Amino acid sequence: MFEFHKQINLRIKKMANFLIITSGTLGDILPYITLGEAIQKRGHQVCIISPKYIHSYVKAAQLPVIAASHQIINPQTTKKASLLWDNWIKDPLNLKAKRDLNRQFNGQQKWQGIYQSIKDLLEYCDDIDGIICNPQEHIVGSIIAEKINIPLIEVVVTPQLIYQPNNWWRLSRTTELKDNQKQAYQEFRQLLGLTDSETWKQYWQYNRVIFAASPHLYSEPPDVPQDNHVGFFFYNNPNWQDWQPNQELKQFVASDSKPLVLSFSSQPMRDSKEFIAIHVRAAAILNRKIVIQRGWAEFNEKNLPADISSDTVMFVDFIPQHWLFSNSAAVITHGGIGTVARALLYGCPLLVEPYTHEQCFNAHRILNWGLLKK
Repeated sequence: MFEFHKQINLRIKKMANFLIITSGTLGDILPYITLGEAIQKRGHQVCIISPKYIHSYVKAAQLPVIAASHQIINPQTTKKASLLWDNWIKDPLNLKAKRDLNRQFNGQQKWQGIYQSIKDLLEYCDDIDGIICNPQEHIVGSIIAEKINIPLIEVVVTPQLIYQPNNWWRLSRTTELKDNQKQAYQEFRQLLGLTDSETWKQYWQYNRVIFAASPHLYSEPPDVPQDNHVGFFFYNNPNWQDWQPNQELKQFVASDSKPLVLSFSSQPMRDSKEFIAIHVRAAAILNRKIVIQRGWAEFNEKNLPADISSDTVMFVDFIPQHWLFSNSAAVITHGGIGTVARALLYGCPLLVEPYTHEQCFNAHRILNWGLLKK
């Protein structure tokens, strides 16, 4: 078993080549583009492996990017499988449909795709000095790193994985993966000639984890080395550098009462029309305008109820959140860590409506710290 930190220190003395493997929705990937830019500015080479839908973001940062065959999450697949992103479901029929979707997303086809991706990506790894991955890609990253004997670093941007006991990420380190995952994982290793029964464990240690969230919001995890706690990675699209709001948007927010902002980013929604109706009517009661980011739920003008004036609602695409949040009275969000972190950075009050995954944890932390208050 090689000494991880010693090997990293030796390699970064020269220009190194890094592979960043990341997948998921926007909040799962955008911070790694920021990380890739930072590594590249230090004189190293970076290639990002990510789903095709994010490639335009990566290319805007002038980073090379490759798609992997197992990365199937994108705006279209999440819309079709919106049940998977809704933990408030109680209806038995919807619960059954959700279980079926879960099997579809995490079944044999997914594992076959992972193995094919590993084989394909190994062709790009002749000159790779280190791999960086997000938790969703740890299996792919660890097998490739073990096969070519290079360091693997896992960067975690969702605090819930660090702090919440018994979540899937923590269990993978304490119980050596679920049985079905462990079987597939070991089969992949054997097919690639990795027969040492103990070597793989070095890639699942906490000293290989960088925790990218604010220590002011989350205290130091007891089992993650203190030096590995580095703060949020804020994504900034290069096209935003000279960005200015158009006249219509500028006039919309220029009033005595700042508008509310509804930002659900890549959270899919099963009933966009009802969801929008609830929020625009609430804004009307408060006598506030509201800016709604279309997001993956594809919120649009057709969702507006007849009793709400279109003059009080504006739909916008993916625009700089630093400008949007700085000019809003409050942000209504699903609780994705990217949106939460940006709102905190600009001192914008939050109303969090969590649906799934780490969103409930983030909402709890915000309540616990009193960050809903002006």
